[in-house]
Amino acid sequence: MILGLYTRLFQKAGFNPLCATTGKQGLELILKEKPAAAVIDYTLPVISGIDICREIRKSKEHDGVKLILFTEDNAPETRKRAMENGAHAVVVKNADASEVVETVIQCLREKH
Repeated sequence: MILGLYTRLFQKAGFNPLCATTGKQGLELILKEKPAAAVIDYTLPVISGIDICREIRKSKEHDGVKLILFTEDNAPETRKRAMENGAHAVVVKNADASEVVETVIQCLREKH
């Protein structure tokens, strides 16, 4: 249900979202498709969002992919770990579902 909500929000903003339900699927999808941006949930099954960021950053071929970690964890340590492992931004889940879409748009506007 939540995945469907965010998929519709991104589609409404003009994006063509690709979705995965596990960290492993998400990592494989990002490596294969090389999207301009990827929103990665922190608590995915199999591989965490921070681990996905770290794996993506191992490849120079994927340097241009903007990685946005999406999390319920508001702890400064989580934000720091995400940024150290290659995330461009961290969005804490809240009632304003559009914040993650706005963050993606902002990241895409920034120069690499």
